[in-house]
Amino acid sequence: MYWLEKALRETGCALHAYVLMTNNVHLLLTPRKAAAIPTLLMSLGRRYVQYINRTYKRTGTLWDSRYKSSSVQSYGDSLPCTAFYRVQGPGDKAVWKELKGTGSNFL
Repeated sequence: MYWLEKALRETGCALHAYVLMTNNVHLLLTPRKAAAIPTLLMSLGRRYVQYINRTYKRTGTLWDSRYKSSSVQSYGDSLPCTAFYRVQGPGDKAVWKELKGTGSNFL
């Protein structure tokens, strides 16, 4: 979560909700600029891979493929997203959190 918060501040993205699952992560973000989300994910991925590789004395990538994204156009569209996050969380033993406000100071 430390690296996520740092990447959010660096890119100016606002995090509204997230789910941490055993095999993937879901983030509901609002970027200030279109290029902010790829920058955020590259930054986060680079730091996480370095941490895992150092911790477990390994090399190489962790990811099968590039991240996948979908555009949420309005506040009304974001409500089903947060509902999905709530449903996914408990059944998958995931960490779920819906954030109040739109700032990136979320921890």
